[in-house]
Amino acid sequence: MFLSIAMIVKNEQENLPRCLESIKDLYAELIIVDTGSIDQTIKIAKDYGAKVYQHPWEDNFAKHRNQSFGYASGKWIFQIDADEELIFHGNRASRILLEFLDRVRPDMNAIALQCDDIKKGKIAAHTQLARIFRNGQVKFKRRIHNEPMFKGLIGLFPHGKLNHYGYDLDDVGREKKAKRTIGLLIQSIVENPSDYDSMFYLAQAYATYAHKIPESIQWAEKYLAKRKKIKGFNVSAFYLLITLYMKINNLKKCWEWLEIALKEVQDDVDINMALMRYGILTKNQNFVGAGARAFVTSYHNFKKNISERGGRFVFNYNKESLAEATFHLATTYLQHSSIELKNLYKLLPEIQVDVADRLRKGLKDWFGENETIFKHNDKMFQATETARTLYSITPKSNRPRLRASLNP
Repeated sequence: MFLSIAMIVKNEQENLPRCLESIKDLYAELIIVDTGSIDQTIKIAKDYGAKVYQHPWEDNFAKHRNQSFGYASGKWIFQIDADEELIFHGNRASRILLEFLDRVRPDMNAIALQCDDIKKGKIAAHTQLARIFRNGQVKFKRRIHNEPMFKGLIGLFPHGKLNHYGYDLDDVGREKKAKRTIGLLIQSIVENPSDYDSMFYLAQAYATYAHKIPESIQWAEKYLAKRKKIKGFNVSAFYLLITLYMKINNLKKCWEWLEIALKEVQDDVDINMALMRYGILTKNQNFVGAGARAFVTSYHNFKKNISERGGRFVFNYNKESLAEATFHLATTYLQHSSIELKNLYKLLPEIQVDVADRLRKGLKDWFGENETIFKHNDKMFQATETARTLYSITPKSNRPRLRASLNP
Protein backbone atom coordinates (compact mmCIF):
# COMPACT_ATOMS: atom_id res chain seq x y z
CA MET A 1 0.00 0.00 0.00
CA PHE A 2 1.47 3.36 -1.11
CA LEU A 3 0.30 5.87 1.50
CA SER A 4 0.96 9.60 1.43
CA ILE A 5 0.91 11.81 4.52
CA ALA A 6 -0.20 15.40 3.84
CA MET A 7 0.38 18.22 6.34
CA ILE A 8 0.30 22.02 6.52
CA VAL A 9 2.60 23.63 9.10
CA LYS A 10 3.97 26.91 10.36
CA ASN A 11 6.46 27.29 13.23
CA GLU A 12 5.79 23.82 14.64
CA GLN A 13 9.27 22.89 15.88
CA GLU A 14 7.89 22.00 19.32
CA ASN A 15 5.15 19.67 18.10
CA LEU A 16 6.44 18.29 14.82
CA PRO A 17 8.97 15.71 16.12
CA ARG A 18 6.34 13.98 18.28
CA CYS A 19 3.93 13.83 15.34
CA LEU A 20 6.44 12.57 12.77
CA GLU A 21 7.92 10.03 15.16
CA SER A 22 4.44 8.50 15.59
CA ILE A 23 3.99 7.98 11.82
CA LYS A 24 7.57 7.40 10.63
CA ASP A 25 6.97 3.70 9.79
CA LEU A 26 3.66 4.36 8.06
CA TYR A 27 4.19 6.50 4.99
CA ALA A 28 5.83 6.04 1.62
CA GLU A 29 5.60 9.77 1.00
CA LEU A 30 5.50 12.74 3.39
CA ILE A 31 4.14 15.97 1.90
CA ILE A 32 4.45 19.17 3.93
CA VAL A 33 3.17 22.58 2.86
CA ASP A 34 4.91 25.20 4.98
CA THR A 35 3.14 28.57 5.20
CA GLY A 36 5.99 30.73 6.50
CA SER A 37 7.98 29.04 9.27
CA ILE A 38 10.92 30.99 10.71
CA ASP A 39 12.00 28.35 13.25
CA GLN A 40 13.43 24.83 12.71
CA THR A 41 10.21 23.36 11.28
CA ILE A 42 11.47 22.88 7.72
CA LYS A 43 14.74 21.29 8.86
CA ILE A 44 12.88 18.84 11.13
CA ALA A 45 10.53 17.92 8.29
CA LYS A 46 13.40 17.25 5.87
CA ASP A 47 15.18 15.15 8.49
CA TYR A 48 12.14 12.84 8.34
CA GLY A 49 12.32 12.68 4.54
CA ALA A 50 9.57 15.16 3.78
CA LYS A 51 8.98 16.86 0.47
CA VAL A 52 8.53 20.47 1.59
CA TYR A 53 6.59 23.01 -0.47
CA GLN A 54 6.42 26.64 0.64
CA HIS A 55 3.30 28.76 0.15
CA PRO A 56 2.60 32.13 1.79
CA TRP A 57 -0.18 32.02 4.40
CA GLU A 58 -3.52 33.20 2.95
CA ASP A 59 -5.84 32.99 5.99
CA ASN A 60 -7.45 29.89 4.54
CA PHE A 61 -6.74 26.43 5.94
CA ALA A 62 -8.86 24.69 3.28
CA LYS A 63 -6.85 26.25 0.45
CA HIS A 64 -3.54 25.12 1.92
CA ARG A 65 -4.96 21.69 2.78
CA ASN A 66 -5.99 21.24 -0.86
CA GLN A 67 -2.49 22.36 -1.91
CA SER A 68 -0.91 19.64 0.22
CA PHE A 69 -3.22 16.98 -1.22
CA GLY A 70 -2.40 18.18 -4.72
CA TYR A 71 1.24 17.16 -4.28
CA ALA A 72 0.44 13.65 -3.00
CA SER A 73 0.84 10.63 -5.30
CA GLY A 74 -0.27 7.81 -2.98
CA LYS A 75 -3.43 5.75 -3.48
CA TRP A 76 -4.57 6.96 -0.06
CA ILE A 77 -3.74 10.25 1.69
CA PHE A 78 -3.60 10.57 5.48
CA GLN A 79 -4.21 14.08 6.79
CA ILE A 80 -2.56 14.79 10.15
CA ASP A 81 -1.59 18.01 11.95
CA ALA A 82 1.66 18.79 13.72
CA ASP A 83 -0.07 19.02 17.13
CA GLU A 84 -1.39 15.45 16.79
CA GLU A 85 0.06 12.02 17.48
CA LEU A 86 -1.01 8.68 16.02
CA ILE A 87 -1.50 5.95 18.63
CA PHE A 88 -2.16 2.28 17.84
CA HIS A 89 -4.14 0.22 20.35
CA GLY A 90 -2.46 -2.64 22.17
CA ASN A 91 0.69 -4.00 20.55
CA ARG A 92 -0.46 -3.23 17.03
CA ALA A 93 1.92 -1.54 14.60
CA SER A 94 1.57 0.68 11.58
CA ARG A 95 1.21 -2.26 9.21
CA ILE A 96 -2.30 -2.92 10.51
CA LEU A 97 -3.46 0.39 9.03
CA LEU A 98 -1.86 -0.40 5.67
CA GLU A 99 -3.46 -3.85 5.67
CA PHE A 100 -6.79 -2.27 6.62
CA LEU A 101 -6.61 0.13 3.66
CA ASP A 102 -5.82 -2.76 1.30
CA ARG A 103 -9.16 -4.35 2.25
CA VAL A 104 -11.38 -1.24 2.02
CA ARG A 105 -14.34 -1.73 -0.32
CA PRO A 106 -14.20 0.28 -3.56
CA ASP A 107 -17.20 2.51 -2.80
CA MET A 108 -15.61 3.74 0.44
CA ASN A 109 -13.61 6.93 -0.11
CA ALA A 110 -12.86 8.08 3.43
CA ILE A 111 -11.76 6.53 6.71
CA ALA A 112 -12.40 8.09 10.13
CA LEU A 113 -10.34 7.74 13.30
CA GLN A 114 -11.17 8.53 16.89
CA CYS A 115 -9.55 11.80 17.95
CA ASP A 116 -9.04 12.65 21.63
CA ASP A 117 -8.39 16.21 22.77
CA ILE A 118 -5.72 16.11 25.48
CA LYS A 119 -5.53 18.76 28.21
CA LYS A 120 -3.10 18.54 31.10
CA GLY A 121 -2.50 14.88 30.35
CA LYS A 122 -6.19 13.92 30.40
CA ILE A 123 -8.76 13.33 27.67
CA ALA A 124 -11.05 16.37 27.51
CA ALA A 125 -13.23 15.34 24.55
CA HIS A 126 -13.72 12.63 21.94
CA THR A 127 -14.72 12.89 18.32
CA GLN A 128 -14.45 10.83 15.17
CA LEU A 129 -12.91 12.58 12.17
CA ALA A 130 -12.45 11.59 8.54
CA ARG A 131 -8.68 11.73 8.05
CA ILE A 132 -7.74 9.20 5.36
CA PHE A 133 -9.02 9.69 1.80
CA ARG A 134 -8.69 8.11 -1.61
CA ASN A 135 -6.48 10.32 -3.72
CA GLY A 136 -8.53 12.58 -5.99
CA GLN A 137 -11.80 12.00 -4.13
CA VAL A 138 -11.80 14.88 -1.63
CA LYS A 139 -11.74 18.67 -1.51
CA PHE A 140 -11.68 20.83 1.63
CA LYS A 141 -13.83 23.86 2.33
CA ARG A 142 -13.95 26.61 5.02
CA ARG A 143 -11.18 28.95 6.09
CA ILE A 144 -10.86 27.32 9.49
CA HIS A 145 -12.18 24.05 10.91
CA ASN A 146 -12.00 22.97 7.29
CA GLU A 147 -14.37 20.22 6.22
CA PRO A 148 -13.58 17.42 3.74
CA MET A 149 -16.11 17.08 0.92
CA PHE A 150 -16.27 13.67 -0.74
CA LYS A 151 -18.72 11.23 -2.28
CA GLY A 152 -19.17 7.62 -1.29
CA LEU A 153 -19.10 5.84 2.04
CA ILE A 154 -16.95 6.43 5.11
CA GLY A 155 -15.44 3.72 7.29
CA LEU A 156 -13.95 3.70 10.77
CA PHE A 157 -10.45 2.47 11.61
CA PRO A 158 -10.86 0.74 14.99
CA HIS A 159 -7.26 -0.13 15.85
CA GLY A 160 -5.83 3.32 16.59
CA LYS A 161 -6.57 6.93 17.35
CA LEU A 162 -5.17 10.45 17.23
CA ASN A 163 -4.21 12.41 20.32
CA HIS A 164 -4.69 16.14 19.72
CA TYR A 165 -2.69 18.57 21.88
CA GLY A 166 -3.78 21.80 20.19
CA TYR A 167 -6.06 22.85 23.07
CA ASP A 168 -3.39 22.22 25.74
CA LEU A 169 -2.09 25.81 25.78
CA ASP A 170 -0.68 28.31 28.23
CA ASP A 171 -2.25 31.77 28.52
CA VAL A 172 -0.10 33.27 25.76
CA GLY A 173 -0.79 30.40 23.37
CA ARG A 174 -4.51 30.42 24.13
CA GLU A 175 -4.77 34.18 23.54
CA LYS A 176 -2.90 33.86 20.24
CA LYS A 177 -5.09 30.99 19.07
CA ALA A 178 -8.25 32.81 20.17
CA LYS A 179 -7.36 35.87 18.12
CA ARG A 180 -6.60 33.86 14.98
CA THR A 181 -9.49 31.40 15.28
CA ILE A 182 -12.19 33.92 16.18
CA GLY A 183 -11.02 36.33 13.50
CA LEU A 184 -11.17 33.70 10.75
CA LEU A 185 -14.56 32.40 11.89
CA ILE A 186 -16.09 35.88 11.92
CA GLN A 187 -14.63 36.50 8.49
CA SER A 188 -16.23 33.27 7.24
CA ILE A 189 -19.65 34.27 8.63
CA VAL A 190 -19.39 37.76 7.10
CA GLU A 191 -18.65 36.20 3.72
CA ASN A 192 -21.43 33.64 4.14
CA PRO A 193 -24.16 34.39 6.74
CA SER A 194 -25.49 30.85 6.23
CA ASP A 195 -22.22 29.27 7.34
CA TYR A 196 -23.88 27.69 10.37
CA ASP A 197 -20.95 25.42 11.14
CA SER A 198 -18.74 28.47 11.67
CA MET A 199 -21.37 29.79 14.11
CA PHE A 200 -20.98 26.64 16.18
CA TYR A 201 -17.19 26.79 16.09
CA LEU A 202 -17.29 30.47 17.00
CA ALA A 203 -19.40 29.72 20.08
CA GLN A 204 -16.93 27.01 21.00
CA ALA A 205 -13.91 29.27 20.40
CA TYR A 206 -15.28 32.05 22.61
CA ALA A 207 -15.77 29.51 25.42
CA THR A 208 -12.57 27.48 24.98
CA TYR A 209 -9.95 30.04 23.98
CA ALA A 210 -11.27 33.47 24.94
CA HIS A 211 -13.26 32.48 28.05
CA LYS A 212 -15.98 34.93 27.03
CA ILE A 213 -19.21 33.29 28.18
CA PRO A 214 -21.76 35.94 27.01
CA GLU A 215 -20.34 35.87 23.46
CA SER A 216 -20.28 32.07 23.46
CA ILE A 217 -23.91 31.90 24.63
CA GLN A 218 -24.93 34.40 21.96
CA TRP A 219 -23.47 32.36 19.09
CA ALA A 220 -24.57 29.01 20.51
CA GLU A 221 -28.16 30.23 20.66
CA LYS A 222 -27.91 31.62 17.11
CA TYR A 223 -26.69 28.23 15.94
CA LEU A 224 -29.37 26.33 17.85
CA ALA A 225 -32.08 28.63 16.49
CA LYS A 226 -31.22 27.35 13.00
CA ARG A 227 -30.93 23.68 13.95
CA LYS A 228 -34.01 22.56 11.99
CA LYS A 229 -32.45 23.67 8.72
CA ILE A 230 -28.83 22.61 9.40
CA LYS A 231 -27.75 19.48 7.58
CA GLY A 232 -25.44 17.58 9.92
CA PHE A 233 -26.51 19.62 12.96
CA ASN A 234 -23.93 19.25 15.74
CA VAL A 235 -25.78 18.30 18.93
CA SER A 236 -22.70 19.26 20.96
CA ALA A 237 -24.12 22.80 20.85
CA PHE A 238 -26.78 21.75 23.36
CA TYR A 239 -24.20 20.55 25.86
CA LEU A 240 -22.05 23.65 25.31
CA LEU A 241 -24.94 26.02 25.99
CA ILE A 242 -26.28 24.06 28.97
CA THR A 243 -22.87 23.96 30.67
CA LEU A 244 -22.35 27.68 30.04
CA TYR A 245 -25.63 28.49 31.79
CA MET A 246 -24.56 26.22 34.65
CA LYS A 247 -21.30 28.17 34.97
CA ILE A 248 -23.12 31.48 35.40
CA ASN A 249 -25.75 29.81 37.64
CA ASN A 250 -28.66 30.69 35.35
CA LEU A 251 -30.57 27.52 36.20
CA LYS A 252 -33.79 28.72 34.56
CA LYS A 253 -32.19 29.00 31.11
CA CYS A 254 -30.17 25.87 31.80
CA TRP A 255 -33.34 23.86 32.36
CA GLU A 256 -35.09 25.38 29.33
CA TRP A 257 -32.35 24.14 27.00
CA LEU A 258 -31.86 20.88 28.86
CA GLU A 259 -35.55 20.08 28.48
CA ILE A 260 -35.36 20.76 24.73
CA ALA A 261 -32.21 18.65 24.38
CA LEU A 262 -33.76 15.71 26.24
CA LYS A 263 -36.70 15.74 23.82
CA GLU A 264 -34.65 16.12 20.63
CA VAL A 265 -31.52 14.09 21.36
CA GLN A 266 -31.92 10.49 22.44
CA ASP A 267 -29.41 8.33 24.32
CA ASP A 268 -26.69 11.00 24.45
CA VAL A 269 -23.92 10.69 27.05
CA ASP A 270 -23.33 14.44 27.35
CA ILE A 271 -26.98 15.42 27.68
CA ASN A 272 -27.59 12.70 30.27
CA MET A 273 -24.55 13.86 32.24
CA ALA A 274 -25.90 17.42 32.10
CA LEU A 275 -29.21 16.21 33.54
CA MET A 276 -27.41 14.52 36.43
CA ARG A 277 -25.32 17.61 37.17
CA TYR A 278 -28.38 19.84 36.96
CA GLY A 279 -30.02 17.59 39.54
CA ILE A 280 -26.98 17.97 41.81
CA LEU A 281 -27.04 21.77 41.46
CA THR A 282 -30.77 21.96 42.21
CA LYS A 283 -30.64 19.22 44.89
CA ASN A 284 -33.25 17.23 42.95
CA GLN A 285 -32.57 13.55 43.60
CA ASN A 286 -35.03 12.45 40.92
CA PHE A 287 -33.01 14.26 38.26
CA VAL A 288 -29.74 12.97 39.72
CA GLY A 289 -30.95 9.39 39.61
CA ALA A 290 -32.59 9.68 36.18
CA GLY A 291 -29.53 11.36 34.67
CA ALA A 292 -27.10 8.88 36.22
CA ARG A 293 -29.13 5.87 35.12
CA ALA A 294 -29.54 7.22 31.56
CA PHE A 295 -25.84 8.12 31.38
CA VAL A 296 -24.68 4.62 32.33
CA THR A 297 -26.99 3.14 29.69
CA SER A 298 -25.92 5.58 26.96
CA TYR A 299 -22.26 5.11 27.88
CA HIS A 300 -22.47 1.37 27.24
CA ASN A 301 -24.48 1.94 24.04
CA PHE A 302 -21.99 4.47 22.70
CA LYS A 303 -19.60 2.01 21.06
CA LYS A 304 -22.41 0.25 19.22
CA ASN A 305 -22.95 3.24 16.95
CA ILE A 306 -19.70 5.13 17.39
CA SER A 307 -19.19 5.35 13.62
CA GLU A 308 -22.46 7.31 13.28
CA ARG A 309 -21.26 10.07 15.59
CA GLY A 310 -18.46 11.42 13.43
CA GLY A 311 -17.80 15.15 13.35
CA ARG A 312 -19.15 16.00 16.80
CA PHE A 313 -17.43 16.33 20.13
CA VAL A 314 -18.22 13.99 23.02
CA PHE A 315 -17.04 15.29 26.39
CA ASN A 316 -18.11 12.61 28.86
CA TYR A 317 -17.24 9.33 27.20
CA ASN A 318 -14.55 8.45 29.73
CA LYS A 319 -14.23 6.25 32.80
CA GLU A 320 -14.09 9.24 35.16
CA SER A 321 -17.57 10.33 34.06
CA LEU A 322 -18.79 6.74 34.22
CA ALA A 323 -17.48 6.45 37.79
CA GLU A 324 -19.15 9.74 38.77
CA ALA A 325 -22.49 8.62 37.33
CA THR A 326 -22.21 5.17 38.92
CA PHE A 327 -21.51 6.77 42.31
CA HIS A 328 -24.62 8.94 42.11
CA LEU A 329 -26.68 6.07 40.74
CA ALA A 330 -25.67 3.87 43.67
CA THR A 331 -26.20 6.48 46.40
CA THR A 332 -29.52 7.61 44.92
CA TYR A 333 -30.84 4.05 44.89
CA LEU A 334 -29.54 3.55 48.43
CA GLN A 335 -31.41 6.64 49.53
CA HIS A 336 -34.61 5.41 47.90
CA SER A 337 -34.04 1.95 49.39
CA SER A 338 -33.62 3.30 52.89
CA ILE A 339 -36.87 5.25 52.58
CA GLU A 340 -38.67 2.10 51.48
CA LEU A 341 -37.11 0.18 54.37
CA LYS A 342 -38.63 2.71 56.75
CA ASN A 343 -41.99 2.27 55.04
CA LEU A 344 -41.64 -1.49 55.35
CA TYR A 345 -40.82 -1.17 59.05
CA LYS A 346 -44.11 0.68 59.58
CA LEU A 347 -46.04 -2.01 57.71
CA LEU A 348 -44.65 -5.07 59.49
CA PRO A 349 -46.81 -4.82 62.65
CA GLU A 350 -49.93 -4.48 60.46
CA ILE A 351 -49.55 -7.63 58.36
CA GLN A 352 -49.84 -11.36 59.03
CA VAL A 353 -47.21 -12.60 61.49
CA ASP A 354 -45.86 -15.35 59.23
CA VAL A 355 -45.41 -12.91 56.32
CA ALA A 356 -43.78 -10.32 58.59
CA ASP A 357 -41.40 -12.95 60.01
CA ARG A 358 -40.46 -14.11 56.51
CA LEU A 359 -39.70 -10.55 55.42
CA ARG A 360 -37.67 -9.86 58.59
CA LYS A 361 -35.63 -12.99 58.01
CA GLY A 362 -35.14 -12.11 54.35
CA LEU A 363 -33.81 -8.66 55.22
CA LYS A 364 -31.58 -9.99 57.97
CA ASP A 365 -30.12 -12.66 55.65
CA TRP A 366 -29.58 -10.14 52.84
CA PHE A 367 -27.72 -7.67 55.04
CA GLY A 368 -25.73 -10.50 56.54
CA GLU A 369 -24.63 -11.72 53.11
CA ASN A 370 -23.62 -8.17 52.13
CA GLU A 371 -22.04 -7.14 55.43
CA THR A 372 -18.52 -7.06 53.91
CA ILE A 373 -19.64 -4.70 51.16
CA PHE A 374 -21.16 -2.29 53.66
CA LYS A 375 -18.07 -2.31 55.88
CA HIS A 376 -15.72 -1.56 53.00
CA ASN A 377 -17.87 1.14 51.42
CA ASP A 378 -18.71 3.25 54.45
CA LYS A 379 -17.39 6.45 52.85
CA MET A 380 -19.67 6.02 49.85
CA PHE A 381 -22.74 5.52 52.03
CA GLN A 382 -21.98 8.68 54.00
CA ALA A 383 -23.14 10.66 50.93
CA THR A 384 -26.60 10.81 52.49
CA GLU A 385 -27.85 10.15 56.00
CA THR A 386 -30.70 7.97 54.86
CA ALA A 387 -28.39 5.88 52.73
CA ARG A 388 -26.58 4.72 55.87
CA THR A 389 -29.52 2.94 57.49
CA LEU A 390 -29.53 -0.83 57.88
CA TYR A 391 -32.08 -3.32 59.16
CA SER A 392 -31.30 -5.07 62.44
CA ILE A 393 -32.97 -6.73 65.43
CA THR A 394 -32.28 -5.41 68.92
CA PRO A 395 -31.54 -7.80 71.78
CA LYS A 396 -34.25 -6.12 73.89
CA SER A 397 -37.12 -6.82 71.58
CA ASN A 398 -38.27 -9.09 68.84
CA ARG A 399 -39.29 -6.04 66.86
CA PRO A 400 -37.06 -4.93 64.01
CA ARG A 401 -35.57 -1.46 63.90
CA LEU A 402 -33.40 0.56 61.49
CA ARG A 403 -29.86 1.08 62.72
CA ALA A 404 -28.43 4.42 61.53
CA SER A 405 -24.85 3.25 61.33
CA LEU A 406 -22.79 0.94 59.19
CA ASN A 407 -20.27 0.24 61.92
CA PRO A 408 -20.58 -3.20 63.59
